[in-house]
Amino acid sequence: MEKEISEEEIDRYYDDNSINFSLHHAIVRAQLIIIPKEAPNVDNFRKLFESGKPEDEEAMEEYCITNARKYTNFGDKWIEIRYLLNWLPVNQQEWEKNYRDKKTFEVEDADNYYFIKIYDMYKEHDIAPAGFVKQEIKSILLNNRKSLFEEEMEKSINEEGVRKNMVTIY
Repeated sequence: MEKEISEEEIDRYYDDNSINFSLHHAIVRAQLIIIPKEAPNVDNFRKLFESGKPEDEEAMEEYCITNARKYTNFGDKWIEIRYLLNWLPVNQQEWEKNYRDKKTFEVEDADNYYFIKIYDMYKEHDIAPAGFVKQEIKSILLNNRKSLFEEEMEKSINEEGVRKNMVTIY
């Protein structure tokens, strides 16, 4: 039984069955940076964060290496929004009301500034992007192969038993 699943098989399955991959929770690809309020040059960092220029991205990363409490870039990975919200001083209702439709925003609490950049977002009940369900599709395809293999083995065993007069099918 072949255990490797090709990208083409995954894409084909997703294209044929995407309606079955409705999201139960909102997901995002985002960047989260937590800077302590006592960090130096926070205003300069804020300008770098808001600019979006590639050269400013590098300077921002260098700043984060020495000053950030947390610097996480989920730009290439989908996460459920609730995991992002766990890091923020914002609850689900505040998120929905004030921040959900923003691409970049900043919030603060007594100790920290929280900088968030949303690269992409899918809302609850949207069709999940292929990258988010890729592992699930691989599992489905492998399970389908396993089931087909087991059916073929059972059929083969039964046919051999009938052929050798060891089994009688009623």
